[in-house]
Amino acid sequence: MILTRNIVLVGGDSNHSKFITRLEPIRIHVNEGLAIKSIFHGPVLNVNNYNRYIYFRTQLPYQSAKDQNETSLKIKDKFDLTQVIHENHENYRYDMIVIPEGQYKTNLEVFRTIAKNFVAQYPANKFMDPPRLQVEITRGDNDIKITPMTMDILITENSPWHHFGIEIQKEILYQEQQIKVAERGYSSSNTPAFVYVNIVESSYINGKLSRNLCVIPLVIRNSWSYNEFKHPTYVPIEVKEFSNIVVELRDINGKFVCFDKEFHTVITLHMKPIKASKGC
Repeated sequence: MILTRNIVLVGGDSNHSKFITRLEPIRIHVNEGLAIKSIFHGPVLNVNNYNRYIYFRTQLPYQSAKDQNETSLKIKDKFDLTQVIHENHENYRYDMIVIPEGQYKTNLEVFRTIAKNFVAQYPANKFMDPPRLQVEITRGDNDIKITPMTMDILITENSPWHHFGIEIQKEILYQEQQIKVAERGYSSSNTPAFVYVNIVESSYINGKLSRNLCVIPLVIRNSWSYNEFKHPTYVPIEVKEFSNIVVELRDINGKFVCFDKEFHTVITLHMKPIKASKGC
């Protein structure tokens, strides 16, 4: 058997938040615990595959034929609009745009990117007014004014609206309905990440058992970030021997943390004897 106390893991090419490593069998001594010693990671993407979709609808021309657009029908089916929006949804055509993934410095940058994508995807023409997102901010004012024009916007879970400060209780933001949101910056902040490891004993998160090692801060920065934990909490290892280890980094919503794919995440784990069985 190999006796070791440090395990270094490097994220894979497809998912930098999941680590699956096979090892020579490692025997665990009585009352041995595991902790994370350090993490090296790239930029955390605040616009990612979980929230980059902008769904909207435009009114069909008067007395037009029934909507047969394939994308529109898929969106109606996806969100079951007959239940969500208590209106005659047959009068509308539904569509979406997808904004680029990235680490955006402010929510204003996100909203302006959405507005630019509408202009690029739906050029102006003389036959009809294309959908537009009007984004305004007055010098010296911290409030961003957002108004959909010639369209209604659907507020969905995989859209960026709630994530970037828009608090609206309805499922839809109607055309010419203006809302205000305070400008926010994200270039010098932290975000929590839950570290799950398959070999540690289970602990409770919001009343549910999970193999959570700890919660760590990830630095929001457009470059490499390094965090060393000088006094980590050791969680008891539940198995007597293991030859594979699975580590996952997930956000507060239970989704994998999205890192820039150009940067490989590096984690160092450490094992040592512990006196008591205390979770993270």
